[in-house]
Amino acid sequence: MSPPLATVLLDPPTTFMAGGIIALIGTKLIRKAGAAEVWKTGVLGALWGVIYAVAVAWMYFIRTDWMFVYLVDTSSMPLVPSYLAFFIILVAFGFAGALAVGHLIQHGKLGLAIALTLAAAFTLIMTGVLTAPHYVAMGTTKEYWAGTAKKLVDDAEAMRAVNGITIGATLASLPMLFLRIRDLRRA
Repeated sequence: MSPPLATVLLDPPTTFMAGGIIALIGTKLIRKAGAAEVWKTGVLGALWGVIYAVAVAWMYFIRTDWMFVYLVDTSSMPLVPSYLAFFIILVAFGFAGALAVGHLIQHGKLGLAIALTLAAAFTLIMTGVLTAPHYVAMGTTKEYWAGTAKKLVDDAEAMRAVNGITIGATLASLPMLFLRIRDLRRA
């Protein structure tokens, strides 16, 4: 089983990469409509950041130490303000990824646009590789560092949440994808 991708270290490059992918999907639209379409693409990237931030909210509030990869004991962390900051970061990264890649496409630099999106993917993969042992454990920070945290796959509630995040984010993204495809067909 591969480690799930739902922690605060992985989520910003995930939303940046998603924004880049949204822009790459809309290459034809961006080339045709220019700056107006780049801006619309940025908004779609931000919207995907919102969708993803909402999707991971349950894990953020219920399995917070896991979300922080056991690097911080979150037991005394003010969760609502920290989640709001996390939410804003994800929206900003989705917006930035879409806007940056869209801008490169608009200026005829498709190769750089693809490279930037791949760089976000590489960041995501390397962060996942470097912190993989943290993702497959489920418990508190104290339990993790004491070696007593259980395996993620043994925590049915967390596994349902991880699966729900994947399904929820995918289903919530489909209308945006369908609208993008519809716009491409009209272009």
